[in-house]
Amino acid sequence: MATVQRGSREYLTIPIALSGDEVPTTPTVHVAVMPRGSRPTSPSDWALATWVGAGARLLLTGALARGVYGVWIQITEGNEIIVRYAGTLNVM
Repeated sequence: MATVQRGSREYLTIPIALSGDEVPTTPTVHVAVMPRGSRPTSPSDWALATWVGAGARLLLTGALARGVYGVWIQITEGNEIIVRYAGTLNVM
C-alpha cells in the first residue's frame, strides 16, 4: 500500500471502493495502524480520519517504529459498523 520514512509527518490516504458516483462525507471513518498480523480489538486502536474524495485520510505523526503494519478502516453510519483490512504500511 504505502511506504513512509520513520519520523515523517504526512497523510496516509486509503482509497475506499464505493458504489456509483457516491462521494462520502457524512459517515464517520476511523483508521487503525496495527503491528503486522494483529487486528484492532479496542476502541483506542482507532483514530478519527477524514474523507478526501473517495478515500480516508489519516495524519501519521512520525511515532511509528520501523516495521510493517496492517492498515484497517472502520466506517460507521446508522446501525452499521463496517471494518475492512485496507493493506500494509511499511515504515523504513
